[in-house]
This record gives sequence, structure tokens and C-alpha cells, in this order.
Amino acid sequence: MPKKGDMLNSRFRLIAYGFIAISLSVAYYYNCYMFSTWGPVDRYSVQAFMSFTRGLDQYSNTMRKEWRPRLFSNALASLAVRPDGDRHRFGVGVAAWNACWLALCFALYLLRDTRKSLFLIFGTFACLYYSFTIMADRHIYPWDMPALFFFCLLTFAVQWKIPLLVLATCLVGTGFKETLILGSVVFLFQTEWPMKRRLAWASTTLFLCLLLKIGIDVLTHNPAILFTMQLDSEGPLVMDGVTERGIWYNLRALREVYLNHPVFINGGTLLIFLLLPMRDAEDRMWKSIGVLFVAGTMLFADINEYRVFHELIPMSLLSIQKHFLDNTEALDELRHDSNDTSGGG
Repeated sequence: MPKKGDMLNSRFRLIAYGFIAISLSVAYYYNCYMFSTWGPVDRYSVQAFMSFTRGLDQYSNTMRKEWRPRLFSNALASLAVRPDGDRHRFGVGVAAWNACWLALCFALYLLRDTRKSLFLIFGTFACLYYSFTIMADRHIYPWDMPALFFFCLLTFAVQWKIPLLVLATCLVGTGFKETLILGSVVFLFQTEWPMKRRLAWASTTLFLCLLLKIGIDVLTHNPAILFTMQLDSEGPLVMDGVTERGIWYNLRALREVYLNHPVFINGGTLLIFLLLPMRDAEDRMWKSIGVLFVAGTMLFADINEYRVFHELIPMSLLSIQKHFLDNTEALDELRHDSNDTSGGG
């Protein structure tokens, strides 16, 4: 039975860490406000947030086809903004949208394990802050933070060993951003399950996510059914077939030398995560998702838009915590127990 002093300490820790989480969410609110209102108007960000303000027909007719599958993000985000052209109100809506999703991520960290949440809270904030660097293009989109939240939820659903929550997270998250389809991979690494069960859960999750994706494509009259991005002579592109983006652009971006280089994406945690050794099935699981995600980004996106890597923040931080911090805490607890035993003799 926990001692009274331990219970008081746990409650104070929760209050203290919660206060820090709220403070960082407020700071992120103002960062997003300034980022969305500073300088020339970013028409892409405005189009994305305003895309659903006049209903589904306008959305289907005016929204870029590669962004239409993110229907849940765009539809909900339109509730936070007004189509009146007021830049201040637009900035407030964008800031509130992003800060609320970050606060939900922090709440998940606190719910999972309050003692270990502070590293994840500060780590996530630091990773996000790198997305505001100048090379990262001045875009801020409705689907960036929901994707981060659902990947947070995915990592914890796996650790909590709740298969239905994993499936639901992937399915609902796919409507916010299609990268959640990758979550179906986690079932293949549940080593305590027989292979037949792993394949059944993975294939079912993948099928349902693709079915939802196709349904959204049909609903929004997307000409590229099932596919989000597109191909061109320059390679797979994220833009309109004219802008030079894709594998060759990204390889050149990696080859060049500049201060805020892609090696520092997510505050350097992404590269460290990819280089960490794989010690067990959990490591192989997250590393597989990370490699698939990075490979897809190299093919279909612009790696200088660092916000596209938000989804990998939770698994990167958890892997770093597991490899460098958890072992240290275990040793400290062992020493503490040893001292108590020797002192009592």
C-alpha cells in the first residue's frame, strides 16, 4: 500500500507537470499565431483552413486533390476560423487549433506515466519548435497536429495492449491524415500472438483504413482514388506536377550544407531514433514504421517542410527514453534499494 507521503508527492507531481504542459501549450499558441500572421499571406495555409467553411461542395471543387483525403482535419479546423478575411481572427483560430491538439498530446503523456511524462512534454515542444525554422517553408496546415496526436495515441494504445484501441486510432486517424494507415504494421510485431492472429488484425486494420480513404476520395470527387500524392517525370511529387519536388529534390537537400539541415529534423531526435540499435520486437516495430514513413516522405513530400515529420515525434522520444533514461532509472532504483537493505542491517 502506497505511503501517504508518496501519494501527496504523486499528486503534486501531476499538478506541477500539468501546469508546465499548460504553459507550453500557451507558448505554442502564440508561436502559431505569429507564424500564421507574420509576413505575406500564405495562401496555401489559408486555403486549407478555410476549405470547408462553405460546405462539402466548395471543398470538393476548390481543395487541392492531394489534400482532400484529410477531410476530418479540414472540416473540424474550419470551425476554428471565419471566412471574413480578418487576419487576426484567422491567426487566433489557427493558434487555438494547434495549441489544443498539443495540450491533448500532453494529457496523454500525463495519463500514460506521470513520472516519465516531463521528458516527453519538453521533448515534444522542442521537436515542434524546430518546425518554425526558416528553411521549413511558412506553411501551417490543419492536419499536422491531429496527426501528431493520433500517433501519440497509437504508441500508448500499443503499450497498453488494447488491440481495438489501436484499430480505432488508425481508422479514425486516417480521416485526419492518411499516414495513420502505417499503424496497421504494429500488429505484425505482437510476438506473444500467433502469426495467424497478427496477420488477421494487421490486414483487417489496413483494409478498413483503405476503405475509409477510398470512401473519402469518392465523397470529395478526388480523381486519384486511393492515392494522395502524384507522380511526374521529376519523381513522385507533393505539388502540382510543375513544382520541382520529390526524390531528386530531397536528395539534393540532404547533400547541401546549411545550418538548419534536415539531419536536425524534430530537434535531432529523428536521426537518433533511426540510428538506435534494435533490441527487441518493440524497437523493430517502431523502426519499421519510421523507415516506411521517411521513405514515403522522401518520395512524396518536401523534407525541408519539417512539420511533415511531426508524426514520428512520439516514437522517437519513447525510443530515446527507453534506451538512455529508463536503464538509468532502473539502476538508480536498484542502488536505492541496496542502500535501504544495507542500512537496515
